[in-house]
Amino acid sequence: MIDRIDNLAGVVPWLLYDFRSPYRLHPVLQQGWNRKGVLGPGGEKKKSWFVLHAYFAER
Repeated sequence: MIDRIDNLAGVVPWLLYDFRSPYRLHPVLQQGWNRKGVLGPGGEKKKSWFVLHAYFAER
């Protein structure tokens, strides 16, 4: 999909790691963490990491 966007200069993951955030207050899902990164707080690779890795490996 990214390859079909005209005039696209590049891509970069917005959040690399999950990080602590005082504004993430959901007691079950967030527990004080922003969990949008492609790597978990301990460095474990999430599914999105493998998608990005495969995309950049083609380049």
